[in-house]
Amino acid sequence: MTGVDASGERTLIVEAAAVTTVSELGALLRRLRLRLGHRKGRSVPSYRELANANGWSHGAVGGYFSGRVLPPVDRFDTLVLQLGASEAEQGMLASARDRVDERRRSTGPATEAPCFLPVSLPSFVGRTAELAALDTLHGEYSRAGATTVAVICGGAGIGKTSLAAQWARQSAQGFPGGRFLIDLRGFSPHCEPLSAEAVMRTLLGYVGVPDSAQPPSIAAQAGVLQRVLNRRRALVVLDNVVDTGQVRPLLSAMRDCLVLVTSRYDLPGLVADLGARTITLGLPTRAESRRMLEARIGRSRTNAEPTALDDIIASCARLPLAMAVVAARAAARPHFSLAEIGVELRRSETCLTSLETGEETMSVPAALTWSYQRVSDTASRLFRLLSVHPGPDLAVAAAASLSALPVDVAQAGLSELSRVHLVSENAGGRYGLHDLIRAFAGQLVRATEAPAARVRMLDHYLYAVRAVAGMLDPGMPVADSGLPSVAEGTVRPDFPDKGSALAWLYIERNVLLAVLNTAGRMEPDPRIWLLARCLGEFVDRRAEQGSTTAELTTVLARTQQHGDPAEEAHARLVLGRLLRETDRSAARMNLERALDLYEAQADHTGQGKTYRALSVLSAIEGDIVAENDFSVRAMQMFWAAGLRAGTARGWEGLGYCYRDTGRPEEAVRFAARADTLRAEPRRARTRAAHTSVSGRRTRLSAGE
Repeated sequence: MTGVDASGERTLIVEAAAVTTVSELGALLRRLRLRLGHRKGRSVPSYRELANANGWSHGAVGGYFSGRVLPPVDRFDTLVLQLGASEAEQGMLASARDRVDERRRSTGPATEAPCFLPVSLPSFVGRTAELAALDTLHGEYSRAGATTVAVICGGAGIGKTSLAAQWARQSAQGFPGGRFLIDLRGFSPHCEPLSAEAVMRTLLGYVGVPDSAQPPSIAAQAGVLQRVLNRRRALVVLDNVVDTGQVRPLLSAMRDCLVLVTSRYDLPGLVADLGARTITLGLPTRAESRRMLEARIGRSRTNAEPTALDDIIASCARLPLAMAVVAARAAARPHFSLAEIGVELRRSETCLTSLETGEETMSVPAALTWSYQRVSDTASRLFRLLSVHPGPDLAVAAAASLSALPVDVAQAGLSELSRVHLVSENAGGRYGLHDLIRAFAGQLVRATEAPAARVRMLDHYLYAVRAVAGMLDPGMPVADSGLPSVAEGTVRPDFPDKGSALAWLYIERNVLLAVLNTAGRMEPDPRIWLLARCLGEFVDRRAEQGSTTAELTTVLARTQQHGDPAEEAHARLVLGRLLRETDRSAARMNLERALDLYEAQADHTGQGKTYRALSVLSAIEGDIVAENDFSVRAMQMFWAAGLRAGTARGWEGLGYCYRDTGRPEEAVRFAARADTLRAEPRRARTRAAHTSVSGRRTRLSAGE
């Protein structure tokens, strides 16, 4: 007896002698399986591995081990031999199996409808709306008395199978023909998707038709299934479906059944042809995520460390599969604090490293890989390059720039990725990536792909922001010096008017801030500084000031690190503008430093902008004399630079000063001088603004 200790054998033999039910026999099989894993010094063999080794269905093997189904004699003998039972154990286990079979025969046939579903998960929480939708569907099915189909779709690890199985378990009433779940292996790395014929054979086995009695053709098999069910309504869950063609031949055989199809695709063919309902799963809420982890880890541990629990949820990005993996890790390490587990997640090169279990059905990277392998080469390359984009989402033109693809080809690629839920399609034709999916794409991107994609992305946003800034202030040059040539493959956005430009800026503002925030993690690139400079031309009028301050502080640190006085001057000017409402001391310090740097470079335009910013700061502080002085200096600098628009603003600044000192006639006169320098007549509007009691910020907020 190799590898089995005598005491362990005696214990199992004693237990086998007491077995009287299928459930107890299943428990013995589970013990043998666990013992085999420990004895071999490797992971416990999965049900799928045992099924594949014998050519059996995964669902049937699950039924044997869960104690729901009594294995046939030949299969039982094969299983116990594969699980390493000794000769003595094999004999006692065979006797136990025969005893269970005799007891079942003596008590008569079971009156319960057959049930082949996964073991119930006590940690299932939430999905209230989806469960209610299935309840509604069940009601319609009961009234109609005809085949009804629903498609539950969503990305990898989102909980499609869990939802279908949970609803099936709690819906025992109304399905006298039985409840069945069959894995069609649509997304599996080591085996091909099951054919319709194989699925039909599995289902026939579930309803009691042995392999030897099943006809060879699927049409004949469908006839047998219909006769067996014979209007006895059944619930069939076709899980993990890869496409419509895999299930379409089955549905005609499932007359009078309620069929739930789970897939990473939306399967629009079933919706169009059969009127199937679609239930698309999104991420659970934070509250649902917390309850799920409480159920799996234990409320005493989660209540003791609420902050650590929130950190774990954030690291898992609320993906149910990821949280299940972490919960299993926590349960296996009861002496670890949740804070330690959270640190372990953050220490990994990416969170995905800690979400790899070695068991494919409980591995986030493996689940995502199955989706990635299903898309075309063009879509897979686009998916990899999306990891270069800092998010939170992007437009089709930005994706086209990242991948150097024509816009229509990029659109097709995004649509393909959306169908398999590797990207989400948001309102307004924008696309986003789940945080863990972005990390997964980042692991796949090739070293030769990323640098060029990053340059194209920066060019795309740089030239777009430059165009917007130019439309907001046509008379002022924006970042002309040092502007790099556009990388080949970059899509340059086109704005027909100021309204469309401002709409683009509003939509993209969070993306632009995220791009700036990557400055500290990227190689020095003049595009970063130029983008910051362009944003600075209108940031105090349009952008999110609190967020922008943090991002531009990062840019400023990089400019100082690389010793570029011109870019440091621009960064300090923008920071000074932003801080004048919240920290006037810091604003003045940054503006004075910017002025020194511009003077050292003899940059009249930069000096003019800085003086103008100091004038506004002085107005906020109530120093009218300083406001007037800085306005004059700004006008002089813009005049020296040959900038009509800047000089006009200098005259306007003086108009404000005279208005605030109670001299409206002089204010109107200076406004008139500003009008003569503008490219378009604005005299009436400018005079009205200058003589009104409203201040400069009111005028700016009105967009003039």
